[in-house]
Amino acid sequence: MSSGEIQSTIINLFGTYFQSQYWDFGETFYFTELAAYIHQNLATQISSFVIVPTAADAGFGDDFQIFCNNDEVFISTAQVTDIIIIDSDTPTNLRIR
Repeated sequence: MSSGEIQSTIINLFGTYFQSQYWDFGETFYFTELAAYIHQNLATQISSFVIVPTAADAGFGDDFQIFCNNDEVFISTAQVTDIIIIDSDTPTNLRIR
């Protein structure tokens, strides 16, 4: 698969994973569950899948667990341009502090 195909496939998987019928209001997001889902569906195309926050004051691991209020539900707003393909997991790529 090309990088573009991998990016598009991940966005489509996000769309499926975050469908409203799979989420309850106030539920907590655990990145490890999303990562397992992505790995399960792209096992032969990717070797690793990580989430790296984009906020200037955030670092690796900050988004591994996200809480929402009782009147909120998760949806995906990710776009292909949000998916970055890297050659290796380096401290710089992962924004490890």
